[in-house]
Amino acid sequence: MWTRLKLLLNPDEADAVSLLKLADAARQSERAAERDSNARDMVQLARNLVKTEWVRIQTELQ
Repeated sequence: MWTRLKLLLNPDEADAVSLLKLADAARQSERAAERDSNARDMVQLARNLVKTEWVRIQTELQ
């Protein structure tokens, strides 16, 4: 999963960098509660990224 994220995300975008940091933190978490918290934050941020890209694509197609 980590390698796929790094390949798919743009390292020049702040949200992508934040998502990679959260993924890394979740991967290295020793406690389940901490891992779950990072995973929830990752999902929220990933949804925002997908929405931003969707809006960008829609705008370009118009």
